Amino acid sequence: MDAGSCNGCELEIHALNNPYYMLEGLGFRFVASPRHADLLLVTGLVSRHMETALKRTYAAIPEPKLVVAVGNCGRDGGIFGCSYASLGGVSAVIPVDVVVPGCPPSPNALLQGLITAVAVEEESLSAQEKQATGVERPTIGSRERQAAAAHDSLHVAKDIPEPGGAQHIRKETSDE
Repeated sequence: MDAGSCNGCELEIHALNNPYYMLEGLGFRFVASPRHADLLLVTGLVSRHMETALKRTYAAIPEPKLVVAVGNCGRDGGIFGCSYASLGGVSAVIPVDVVVPGCPPSPNALLQGLITAVAVEEESLSAQEKQATGVERPTIGSRERQAAAAHDSLHVAKDIPEPGGAQHIRKETSDE
């Protein structure tokens, strides 16, 4: 969902659909309705005009729902921050599970963020099932094996580290 972006992140998301990244081969599909979605991919800072639409879209997604905030603007408002026209990052409006930083983030970073979100949710669901039933859920199918293999090489955290550090930090200079 575009909550007020410049469309730079969307161009990188569209690149995920090409055969090089094989997004559908990993089990991810873009759907037209939030009622058919498991994960909400949000780009851009949240403009005041999109706040209600974002909340309604989030409410329409069935449980368990995942939210991935894309780009520096989705993380904290980016260079635009909060103003009379914007509310800042996605987490100011709805809960966010994973943040993919960058301006715009590369398709590899986006793919890493998607797999991280799914892997964290799978672990959470497995732990809940084990606690409720006392039986560990076996992982079956190629999609789960691929996610588990990718998860082993990922740093699972709320934020995926930006290559080269934060991009929008200005150093203080003196006029001496």
